[in-house]
Amino acid sequence: MNIDHIFERRNVLLAAWAILIVVVAYCYSPCLEGPFVYDDTSLVRDNLHIRTLSNFKEWFGSTLLAEEESSRYYRPLVLAAFAADHAIWDFNTFGYHLMNLLWHLLNAGLMAALARRIGWGRGAAYLAAWLFAIHPLHAQAVCYISGRGDVQFLSLSLFACHAFLNAWEKSGPSIFWNLAGTLLGCAAVLTKEMGALILVWVPLLAWLKGAPKRTWTMSAGFLAAGLALVLLARLSASDPSPIPADHIPFPLTLHFQLFFRAIGFYAAHFVAPIVLALDRSIIAPTPLNHFYFWLGLALFATALGMAFRFHCNHQKRALFCLAWAAASFLPVSNLFRLSATAADHWLYAASIGLSWGIALAISRFLAHAGLRKGSAVLFLTAAFVGYWGVRLHARSENWSSGLALYRSNLAQGVITTRILNNYGLELAQSQRYTEAVSSFKEAIRMDPRNLQARANHGFTLFLLGHEKEGRDELETLTREQPNFQQGWLALMFTFKSNPAEMRKVGEAALATGQDFKRVRKLLETAAQ
Repeated sequence: MNIDHIFERRNVLLAAWAILIVVVAYCYSPCLEGPFVYDDTSLVRDNLHIRTLSNFKEWFGSTLLAEEESSRYYRPLVLAAFAADHAIWDFNTFGYHLMNLLWHLLNAGLMAALARRIGWGRGAAYLAAWLFAIHPLHAQAVCYISGRGDVQFLSLSLFACHAFLNAWEKSGPSIFWNLAGTLLGCAAVLTKEMGALILVWVPLLAWLKGAPKRTWTMSAGFLAAGLALVLLARLSASDPSPIPADHIPFPLTLHFQLFFRAIGFYAAHFVAPIVLALDRSIIAPTPLNHFYFWLGLALFATALGMAFRFHCNHQKRALFCLAWAAASFLPVSNLFRLSATAADHWLYAASIGLSWGIALAISRFLAHAGLRKGSAVLFLTAAFVGYWGVRLHARSENWSSGLALYRSNLAQGVITTRILNNYGLELAQSQRYTEAVSSFKEAIRMDPRNLQARANHGFTLFLLGHEKEGRDELETLTREQPNFQQGWLALMFTFKSNPAEMRKVGEAALATGQDFKRVRKLLETAAQ
């Protein structure tokens, strides 16, 4: 039974792709009207740096992503993308969500086309696209406006892979395609640091395609030179508001525990993506985390055994899928960079290798199976994809409102100081001030260093009618943290009915010597 025969006619293939696009668009449709949530508020909604395309020098010249949100990242092309969105859509979130969805659909097409070019049949490539496009784990990367980095970097990386394949298919050295691949690879890194995976993906493609060493090493040289320039730009960029990193002295054994827990966590959620969460800690020694550890350890041993078997049996495509997934997983595995967290969108790139591998295994089985067994496998595959589609639609609905999103996380026991703070903001916007105050209090209890929760708590107390208590808390915050702009803004808003006092607070904020752009803008607006 050969599924490639189904797609031999061009019109059948086009109709099949149209069906995929329509189904995926339907599954993601609930989130298209979703608001700015979580990091979206600072990175997009309130970000003055993306209000005009003329700020490109600032994007490339500093590590600043948003007001008071700096430093670990250098992602100028994410800012450029959001600036372009703002120029087109202003504050209409539909446009931002639509762009994320279009990038995701493009990735499904690019990964399927890449599979075809490296040996997959039409049926296997199409099935891989379905597995990737419909998987519920990708709801976070696609529904979350701030997930633009994931969907955009992957598209640019896949385009780069296609460009390098074009270079290798030419009879002689191809400067144009090598240069195009390098520029696209650099653009991927300037979108998100994981774009550096292109340094692994290109040699893997060359190995699978059997590209002459002289040919692919030239491509690697171009790419390495380009990424060296990107690194130089990153090191040269200024850091307007550095955030001190917390260096937690975890023992070495914990790194390995978290590594295997991450493997078990992502594997379990790839097969049965039941729980939705923005991000979650995997450090607590809970029974569930112990289960993830042992599952991860078993899967790691199994993967090593499979890799050895694939190598011995010269199953290059299967080994390629495993290597792609493993290389893409390492940056988010907690083995090298300890974050002690797991987030659905971090598996976005690695899931391409998994989708290719599953589609390859199914197509090989069908090639040697009879009609009855083949039909049974296709039915089970369709049922599984259907289940994923139902889960994806449900997850998209969680992103349709901030309250739904945070409630879903809290209901699943994913309780962090950031989620509580953002949940409090949603409650406050719904004028449920008493519940909001409780949420902010819990966020502060979990982490007294959460300055945003302190500012929000003080301002919400003011809205609740406890004016003196709220102002006292905000005045204390501005004395203790004079460089925290949000504290000054909250205090200014408590004097909105008294322009003179509001101006006095704003002038005190600017007297700290900080470049508080939002404070300046508020003073200018109040003076008009």
